[in-house]
Amino acid sequence: MQKKFTPFLLLIILIASETISAQMFSVSDRRAEITEPTTIIRIGTSLTQFEYVGESSQNGPELLNIDQPLLAASFETLGLSANALIGNRISGVKDGSFFDLNLKFTNGIRIIRRQKFQLGIPIELSTGLTTSNDDFYEDRFNQSYFSGGTGLSINSRINRKLRASVDGIIGYGFSNSNGGFFGGNLTYYTISSRVNVLNFIGNKTLSVGYDFFYKGYDIDVSLYDYDLSGHQFTIGISL
Repeated sequence: MQKKFTPFLLLIILIASETISAQMFSVSDRRAEITEPTTIIRIGTSLTQFEYVGESSQNGPELLNIDQPLLAASFETLGLSANALIGNRISGVKDGSFFDLNLKFTNGIRIIRRQKFQLGIPIELSTGLTTSNDDFYEDRFNQSYFSGGTGLSINSRINRKLRASVDGIIGYGFSNSNGGFFGGNLTYYTISSRVNVLNFIGNKTLSVGYDFFYKGYDIDVSLYDYDLSGHQFTIGISL
């Protein structure tokens, strides 16, 4: 009787081993499916201030000043990001409009490169456009700029699906208006933080972001001396 059951027992053992092996490979495949996002689109709001800081004798204060939430939209991919702030009647800006577009190219040097922690020095080149106009005045703030900066970046792998990062940049650039060459200078600094949940829905990554930004324009003596700053909150999804 024992000899008759031996082949049957061997067959059961083989089937069981194949099932366990298949399950292990299935778990391995699921782990392999979790990948870092390369492109994320974001939308949110920015608590923005745009105010004249020049001499009170100039006509700068007659231009549109902003102190309210604006619509924010961003596109982020490897080494490249674009961010737009939009203020008009739809977003609550009365008697005028505001628009800021910023394009950044970023690379860097890794100081510490570990599996769960990375520390680096980012190198950034940026260009952009800031416009603000009041419906009751012909004059307007219209500046395009080119700048560069550096700072510190931290990336952390909290667990298998959760990532966090913080970047701080300080920089300097040149700004011009109305088709001129160098109209003045620009100083800026930014702090950007991201929390990414990988495979939040299917293979899509959910990203929650907070940015603080400051730009100081020193243009045409003190006529266009304006400060632009804000706290930006966004939520994004990978493509």
